[in-house]
Amino acid sequence: MISKVKGKMLNLNLTAEWEQFISHGRVKSDIIRPEILESWQRCYEAGVDPYDGSSHLILTQPELEQLQSNHAELIETAWHFMVKLYEFVAGSGFIVLLSEEHGYIVKSVGDCNILDNATDVKLMTGTGWMETEVGTNGIGTALLLKKPVQVSGQEHYCKKLHSWTCSAAPIFDNDGQIMGALQMSGPSGAAHLHTLGMVVAAVEAISSQIRIGEKNLELTALNSSLQNIFQTMSDGAVIIDRQGIISHINPVAEQILGYNLKGTSIEYLLGKTAQYDKLLSEGQPFTDIEVRVDKPQFQFHCLVTSIPIKDEKDNTTGAVIFFNPINKIKKLTNRFSGAHAVFNFNDIIGNSHKLHSAIHSASNAAACASNVLIAGESGTGK
Repeated sequence: MISKVKGKMLNLNLTAEWEQFISHGRVKSDIIRPEILESWQRCYEAGVDPYDGSSHLILTQPELEQLQSNHAELIETAWHFMVKLYEFVAGSGFIVLLSEEHGYIVKSVGDCNILDNATDVKLMTGTGWMETEVGTNGIGTALLLKKPVQVSGQEHYCKKLHSWTCSAAPIFDNDGQIMGALQMSGPSGAAHLHTLGMVVAAVEAISSQIRIGEKNLELTALNSSLQNIFQTMSDGAVIIDRQGIISHINPVAEQILGYNLKGTSIEYLLGKTAQYDKLLSEGQPFTDIEVRVDKPQFQFHCLVTSIPIKDEKDNTTGAVIFFNPINKIKKLTNRFSGAHAVFNFNDIIGNSHKLHSAIHSASNAAACASNVLIAGESGTGK
């Protein structure tokens, strides 16, 4: 009973201060909160009609649809939280509204009878709720102050809104720019600080979801770029996981190895060595290790380099391994040093088994970085 009497006395005092301000542009006491008084002063100086309170900024249907399309990501992200927020207060006379960054309402949900009442002051989708249009209010004042605000009863600058309470908070993007505002509105008698807390919590969830969405887009674009580089680079490359299993292989590596070894252990490909063990166990890279493999399925002779892949805790989760064929290096060396072979093995004519065996041995020797001694009697074609 005492709290009701105090509430009634506060409303009477607020009404007296509001009438004093409307008439003279100033208040007599300090019961008006500073942010509300500053808003009243802005409205007074802007010439806002204190006896109005209805929005006259009403979008046409095509304009509203265009605005909703421009803010589709915000609406899609916020809608789930708006519905959840409304479920907490359903049947208590509240509506939940979402505005874009300028103050135009783009989405709403709430009790049907309250939505009808809100229509009387044009508190509905497609209307503008800036301070300069409807005076002190949740959406317009929160967007201007860039912080959460609750405006109840006679704190509204315009008399038509004195029967309302509004709790609103701005929504920011990753760059700190305002994307819009979320507001809960209902009868002024139901005003409670918990309402503003619920709105702030919902806005935090919306902002967090937006940040996650933006990060996912960035990661998708980065992954696409890295995938393009991986697929088009001139060196052979494979990616292995923490168990040493090949998870990705690029076209050049397939060409070097002869076929796709995805799903195969790197040990099967290159053998078990200390370098590979340290690569995965300690995250220690290695550079230009000469590797020669001669298996029935594939043969290659390459310089192999590796770079470990690490997570945010510096744990090794895999590695990228690059293959650079020795013959490619030799060709580049000869190209820039001016050394060019007059003949190559394809120029040798003959089909005998011994000749093919000699060419095979010579090809293997030519691929080595070591010096080669060719022995034989004069006239044998050394």
